[in-house]
Amino acid sequence: MKRMSVLFALLAVLALASLAVAEDKAPADGKNMCLLYTENCPNQQPTIQQTIQALQAEIKKGPAVYSRAELELLRQKLANAQSLLNWMEYGGR
Repeated sequence: MKRMSVLFALLAVLALASLAVAEDKAPADGKNMCLLYTENCPNQQPTIQQTIQALQAEIKKGPAVYSRAELELLRQKLANAQSLLNWMEYGGR
């Protein structure tokens, strides 16, 4: 069981490592391509809390900016980030 928790944590960290908050050069359509597809990301890695806040902000933009598939992808990334934060704070309990 502990091995599964460590594996999950490692996978989540690797997934989050590809996320970064792109604050500069937002596309004209308002999409955050760094959060969505890990494109045009700055060199600075955000904290998990910053990533969660950025994902929540992007999801709030809704269908006016993002397609259904893109919103689902953002929601999945948010769930992964929240799970990782929970695991880090409470040790997977």
